[in-house]
Amino acid sequence: MIIRLKSTNETFWLPIYIMNDSSFQSGAYLILLIIEFILYILTAIIICSTVRIFLKIKLFHRNMNIMKTLFLCQWFEAIMAKLVIIPFQIGVFKFCDSTQPYVSWWSEEGSDEIIIIEKASTTVYLLIIASFLVWHYAYSMIFGILNLGLERIFATVLLKDYENTPRLYIPVLLICSTHVVTLVFSYLVLTNRTGFYMGTSPCFINSGLSFMMYIIVLKVNKRRRKKLEDPGPGCDYSLAQQFQVKENYRALKLAKNLLIVVLCAMSVPCALLIMLVIGLIPSFKMILIHVMENSIYLNPIIICTVLMFSSTVWRDEYLKLIPGWKRFRTARVFKVRPKPQLTHRASTAPVEPDEGLIYFEQLKKSWQ
Repeated sequence: MIIRLKSTNETFWLPIYIMNDSSFQSGAYLILLIIEFILYILTAIIICSTVRIFLKIKLFHRNMNIMKTLFLCQWFEAIMAKLVIIPFQIGVFKFCDSTQPYVSWWSEEGSDEIIIIEKASTTVYLLIIASFLVWHYAYSMIFGILNLGLERIFATVLLKDYENTPRLYIPVLLICSTHVVTLVFSYLVLTNRTGFYMGTSPCFINSGLSFMMYIIVLKVNKRRRKKLEDPGPGCDYSLAQQFQVKENYRALKLAKNLLIVVLCAMSVPCALLIMLVIGLIPSFKMILIHVMENSIYLNPIIICTVLMFSSTVWRDEYLKLIPGWKRFRTARVFKVRPKPQLTHRASTAPVEPDEGLIYFEQLKKSWQ
């Protein structure tokens, strides 16, 4: 939605598709609004639980954990902005004198769909600031997925001692550089200086770059892993390097589904918006408005679930969020998988040690 301040003749591109619609204050739309609020609370719980789980059960390097934490927790920036925007959408706060509802995806310069604001009040600037926060969150997601790939590139290049050296400057550098880019770009998009296609292009460009980066780094680490499994004359990796190769390969394998989900969460709504603006698909306004908005505010539910299900240990801890899951699991294990009666011979058989624990112990001794 594009608005213009008449006093300054400035235009702003707001990531909002419906405004001033008082129908949300009653009937089925009110129920829908309440359901959305419940889903927002659920999303907040899932994000906090996901962060707690992967910080408690550390399967990856600290640098990746730092970046994943900030990547997920930035959702709270968007939901705070959404709480400011909702009163304008349902007509509680007025940003102009008219009482008619406004529905718009995007408007070209000189279009009749541009909303003219006669007098820029404090509430209008509050709406603009909230819109900036939403843009910043959206572009932080788009550029942030690149950071996770770049962190794995550092882990691949610095193979010798990456795992036992903190190197806190890597996540700090990546995060600061990303926010410099996203803050500037969000401002340019908000003030409508990029235009529609330039504003949506980073979504597809970064998706392509992230996918290519993943494929290249995966192939490099896969080749190194094969070299470890079938060591030849040229294989001279130290124990720390062997561990890092296995760690990189495992992280990339676990990240495959997460990468697909995040790229789809970014690309599909953006492609849908483009098709709506150029008129390739019919505008089922009320349905698509909720789809477009909630693709931003509710996507952490899917992203966090896929992330937690990428590891068995994380998944078991994550499922404990479901009320009664522990009791159900205990009853299911008791009924379906009863404990077998072990013979004396079976009970005294040696248990094979966990390969991962062996590597951790060997690596710890090599660092001492």
